[in-house]
Amino acid sequence: MQKQYDDFVKLKVKEMSRTISKLTYTYLDPDTKKATVVPASHYEKWLNQNKEETIDQAIQYQFLNVIYTQIKNLKTENPRYFQEALLCLDLNLKPTDMAVDEQLALTATSVMMNMEEETKKKKFHLLDSSFIEYFTETKESPEVQSKLLQLATKNQDKELLLKAGVLEEVKYYSNWDNGAFIIGTKALLNVEDGSITDIESVDLQGVTTLDKEYIVRGNGEEYEVIYDETSGRYEAVGYQRENCMEI
Repeated sequence: MQKQYDDFVKLKVKEMSRTISKLTYTYLDPDTKKATVVPASHYEKWLNQNKEETIDQAIQYQFLNVIYTQIKNLKTENPRYFQEALLCLDLNLKPTDMAVDEQLALTATSVMMNMEEETKKKKFHLLDSSFIEYFTETKESPEVQSKLLQLATKNQDKELLLKAGVLEEVKYYSNWDNGAFIIGTKALLNVEDGSITDIESVDLQGVTTLDKEYIVRGNGEEYEVIYDETSGRYEAVGYQRENCMEI
């Protein structure tokens, strides 16, 4: 039995294009309930393309699909860094060169994007301009920056707090056995409250009695360190609080 296709392939390009255009017109859009209008010239242009051009387009789409697959995998493996990387690209920010206010704004914007995605589901769009506006507003607001720094302190985001100057790396010394041994390591000083954390430990074989512990800051200031049982932390004795919340 002869099929429509058998007659179709015998047509010339112009006739073939008109036939496809008429056939397309009979398709009703399910949303608008209107016919689909595509001029015959559109099909004629495509049918007259050289085979090499068609192959080149196919290769381009294959390359696009490779990049799409890689990006999709990155988003699946680590959504947070994927979103932050896109924001950096869009804002022309190099991650290793970002200022503290930019880091804080980037993290806050990433959290906001995650919340939006969970709420909007399929209606969520990564390239929504509101994310860029939120980043800029967060970066330029002293009040928001202060709150974010306080939150970073609470969550112990050490890398960010070191860059912000809230934490400072100091030399940590301990004297043992009437000064017979002086052990030098490193620790972190919170310049906001004078607390000492991340004290590096060493193997103290043969050492028995601790005489004194103290820190030395980069500016040469020296403070004795004691353990406060009430607060459950190590503190610098006599340290005067510094305010680093203003960026």
